Amino acid sequence: MDARDLIEALRDSDYEPRSYSGRCMYGKCCVGVVTSESPLDVGVKLGVTLVSMNPSFDPSDLPGSSQDSMGRDVIIYWPSIAWPEDSEEE
Repeated sequence: MDARDLIEALRDSDYEPRSYSGRCMYGKCCVGVVTSESPLDVGVKLGVTLVSMNPSFDPSDLPGSSQDSMGRDVIIYWPSIAWPEDSEEE
């Protein structure tokens, strides 16, 4: 999956995507989202948006995510989807 498509789908799902460097990423930044929702809820909402964007979307095209605790919130991130260097966070 392309990082720009994931960023667009996250925005269309009412999330604010951000760059994130998770555990063992050694400074490499990937696409992530901070939320108080469960990862399952985020996945379902994101899946619905991706299918609405492209009816032939195959869920296996979305690689696995990881998560880190941020106090009350959690960041869900996709280590294999690099944050585009020329993309700005909102």
